[in-house]
Amino acid sequence: MNKIIALTMLVLVMVLSHTAIAGEQATAYETCEHIKQKTNSLYTVECSRQDAVTEVIKIYYPSGSLESDYKLKDGKRDGEFASYYESDLGKESQVKSEVTFENGKQEGEQRDYWPTGKLSGVLPFKGGRIHGTSTYIARDGRKSHSR
Repeated sequence: MNKIIALTMLVLVMVLSHTAIAGEQATAYETCEHIKQKTNSLYTVECSRQDAVTEVIKIYYPSGSLESDYKLKDGKRDGEFASYYESDLGKESQVKSEVTFENGKQEGEQRDYWPTGKLSGVLPFKGGRIHGTSTYIARDGRKSHSR
């Protein structure tokens, strides 16, 4: 029974993690100021220009550790997006999730990690939608799959 509860909790965590990233997809034009306005005021948002069409966005937890970093190209998420677990200031943040965006939509594999750094799931995306079989990995290493 405990194994069923643990697996159910894992699936719930993965769904919530996926929803958090996918729900933030930039389908409309975004700017640094827009991101600052929609981000909890306890968090810090840093923006810098990489070139004429690309902004680099970094969001920090209230503690000062990195929460996420990504790029906006022509107002849409583009390239690598990473989110991190909160860490003590001065320590390197552990990756929580990595995904690639193309023109504001998730593309390729979203890879999620346990706070230990071990892989907790892989969700395949195409055109901003889950495409194919997702893999969830329990803390003990057992895998389960869903479509």
